[in-house]
Amino acid sequence: MVEHKILIETKAVQELDDVHMPQVLTYLRLSNCEVGLLLNFKVVSLKNGIKKVFLKKKEALSQRRMP
Repeated sequence: MVEHKILIETKAVQELDDVHMPQVLTYLRLSNCEVGLLLNFKVVSLKNGIKKVFLKKKEALSQRRMP
């Protein structure tokens, strides 16, 4: 996590699976963060291994109200 604003999840896999995106979304909800980056380092060019993930503000706010 970078300054409690951006969550970064790193991987080194041939290709991202269907489970990786929901995993990042769960981390965002639990950390009350709205922006995440999913980085896969096992690619020829890193720009092809970056996925931006955004949590809707409504989802983030509802999580913050929970004790």
